[in-house]
Amino acid sequence: MRGYWLIGLLVMVLIAVTAAYIRLVLVMSENRSGYEALPTSVSLVFEFRQPAESMKKFREAAFHEDLSKAAFYRKLMYQLDAVDSLFRIKLHDTTFSLREGSTMLASLSITGRDAFDFLYVIKSKKFSREKFALFTEAPDERDFGRRIYRDEVIYEITLASAKKPVSVSFVNGLLLISYTPFLVEEAIAQLRSGVSLLDDPGFREVSDLGGEDADGIVYIRFDHIRSYLPMIFNEEYANLFQPLADFAGWMELDLKIRNNSFIINGYTRFAEDHYLSRFTVPTVSQIELTRVMPYKTALFFYYSADDFYAYMSRLGKILSPELDNFRNWMGNEWCFGVLEPLDKNFQEDAFLIVKAIDPDIAIQSLAERARFTGADLQLEEFKAYPIGQLASTDSLSRLFDHHFVQISSPYYTVVDNFVVFANQVSVIKTILGNYEDNQTLANDPEYMVFERNLTSSANLYIYFNTSRCAEILHAALSNSLLTDIRKGDKNFLHFSPAALQFNYYENIFFTSGYIMHSTQTDDYRNVLWQVRLDAPAAMAPVFVVNHYTNEKEILVQDSLYNLYLITKAGKILWKRQLDGLIMSKIYLIDFYENTKLQYAFNTANMIYVIDRKGDNVASYPLRLPAPATNGLLITDYDKNRDYRLFVACENGNIYGFYKSGKPLPGWSPQKNTGRVRYPMKYALVEGKDYLIAANENGEVFYFNRRGERRAKPIKLDYVFDTDFGLRLTRDNFQLMNADKDGNLYKVYRNGSFSKQKQNIPKNFFDLLYDDLLGDGRYEFVFADSLIVKIYDENLKEVASPSFAEKINKVFIVEVNDKKNVGLLSSEARKIYYLDSTFAIYQGFPLSASTPFIMADLFETGRNVVIAGDEKNNLIAYQVR
Repeated sequence: MRGYWLIGLLVMVLIAVTAAYIRLVLVMSENRSGYEALPTSVSLVFEFRQPAESMKKFREAAFHEDLSKAAFYRKLMYQLDAVDSLFRIKLHDTTFSLREGSTMLASLSITGRDAFDFLYVIKSKKFSREKFALFTEAPDERDFGRRIYRDEVIYEITLASAKKPVSVSFVNGLLLISYTPFLVEEAIAQLRSGVSLLDDPGFREVSDLGGEDADGIVYIRFDHIRSYLPMIFNEEYANLFQPLADFAGWMELDLKIRNNSFIINGYTRFAEDHYLSRFTVPTVSQIELTRVMPYKTALFFYYSADDFYAYMSRLGKILSPELDNFRNWMGNEWCFGVLEPLDKNFQEDAFLIVKAIDPDIAIQSLAERARFTGADLQLEEFKAYPIGQLASTDSLSRLFDHHFVQISSPYYTVVDNFVVFANQVSVIKTILGNYEDNQTLANDPEYMVFERNLTSSANLYIYFNTSRCAEILHAALSNSLLTDIRKGDKNFLHFSPAALQFNYYENIFFTSGYIMHSTQTDDYRNVLWQVRLDAPAAMAPVFVVNHYTNEKEILVQDSLYNLYLITKAGKILWKRQLDGLIMSKIYLIDFYENTKLQYAFNTANMIYVIDRKGDNVASYPLRLPAPATNGLLITDYDKNRDYRLFVACENGNIYGFYKSGKPLPGWSPQKNTGRVRYPMKYALVEGKDYLIAANENGEVFYFNRRGERRAKPIKLDYVFDTDFGLRLTRDNFQLMNADKDGNLYKVYRNGSFSKQKQNIPKNFFDLLYDDLLGDGRYEFVFADSLIVKIYDENLKEVASPSFAEKINKVFIVEVNDKKNVGLLSSEARKIYYLDSTFAIYQGFPLSASTPFIMADLFETGRNVVIAGDEKNNLIAYQVR
């Protein structure tokens, strides 16, 4: 029995000695790793092995100002600077820096709803317990509290520039710092626990691979990432991204800073139940799908496998007999992507591209598939490419598993060696059109530069063009993050594109990536969409209103007389051929007085009224008695939709019509008015109607609504090359024009006029007279070759922007009920826009051959400019 007691006593002594030794090591050791202080539940850690050099590189990089707008980076830099300054002051040593000769960890933790903070763990050769004692004992007027936690002292120091105190402790040779007190407490408890991140095999493996020369290292733990999602995404998208937790285990990324980019290299560890385990085969294919993807692709997810059916087998999926139509042609590469969306419904812009072993077999098999599932083939052809559609129940999700991008009821076509699927036929046509015009990612000069920093093959390749994903981000991000982005003036858009690639090798994935930074914008980047017309646009496009949705749509005519109605997203709703070119503005009228709108205009021979389906209204078109010489004028005298229509013809007569098309008494016709080249004008002054016409011989006529002349013709005896401007006030009006000799003409309501020699341009190309500033005062705009001169109403010059090309056309561009000046150089095929100070607007000139229109079509704060070019395209540009 004594033997048992002796053995028990010895065991107890051994336990006590072991416990004492462990406590001594844990409590007293000054050689602990910074990782041992990090909570084992941490999901995001930044490591700086040479923090002084790294911070210097960050601050000197071209992207620093934009990166400083990001909340996490701004907080990181501010807190480190503040603490560094605190130590320097307290130690009375202006040369001291926590960053010199140290290693630094910064772990990010969620501290509340939409709130986060950092725990900093610093290990420095220049900092010891003695140095820390000097720091805590130095006298200072600042608030300097202290408290005990787990036998360790935590100091609470209130900085003059901070809203809350910073917690500082020195434990086991590690300096622990945070502006959130419980994070320092967690670190102390972690050091006392006897376990650490270094006991996690996954973390240990990737941390050992971290680059010694990296400017920064990022560690991401995917299985704990769910807690971060609500801070990044709104509720809907946070749920959508929940599967990220199963993507992999630990990922380590080395960041190398260049002046305008980040180069990323690292490793990702995974387990058998992780998403990456699907791709555990060496890559065998070069990335070729960018030959087909449009340059305006906003994002894509590229996948490569040894064999698609082996990939399916690794997922535990069996290809059912009903999907045999896919078996005989599918290759080993596929890619989900999204064209730059113009609103939050980005799924409408989604596509899927699959490499085909044999494209001919692919198109035959898909046609058979469509027939088998009962789909109405209705094969359409676009640019000689047949387009088909699979059945509405034929979702591709049974073949391709993707959480973010969904393709259902797919349209399809075959181009090159690839099969393209999309939710909308317009997306198929965009891809085909871009492919035919060589406007693909592979041919994009910016992408060519970008991809040089990536590998030529990958098991998984994620590409994100931030500047083209504004609508997706607006739809997906949390309210707090959107608020932060707005404060930063969307500087994050400059970090674009960004990419991450995963290549499998010996049970780990090499991970590489690249983030480019650029503040430059140009036409090539700004194109939102382009619509192919049958011929070049023959007129400025016109905004009309869809009376069902209240959204803007676009009318435009090409030189073959085709009129198109196009959605704001660039989809042609219909095309209709007219008998000639449109001469007038396009009026929106409510013909049937039921709030449904129609379009009214004239060609040389006809007056048209058509509905939004492109069909004629009532007895229109109305054939004119002689070819028209000017554009139609439509009046609504009493605002009761009892419209009157007026047009001048080659026979020297002006004709008036009821909206029914019947001749108007007093205007059937109005004879001997001469050749009227410009549209008539209407003014209502002191209860009296004035219908105004000016012929090419310099005669001006005033009529009342009955066609009676209010005064004798006003004879100016000059053939004007520009239209008269009408200045209308409550109780008067006047007309204004100028000749090429520098004379200014004013025509008054009483039938008199004045002609005065002025210091204005001679032999100008075009003239505009309007209230451009909205202050009731009118401005003059003269297009004078390479200079445009703007004068106020007293003919004082207020601006004279100059151009590299001859400007031959000036016109009004109305945006948000404000008038600004648009300019066209037909010779150079460029358009310009002047802001309210009459300076050239940022982002211009743009390539176009017609005047343009502009509006914030998608209510994103970004204007869209729409114009025609000489290559049969109607182009929509996005401008800031």
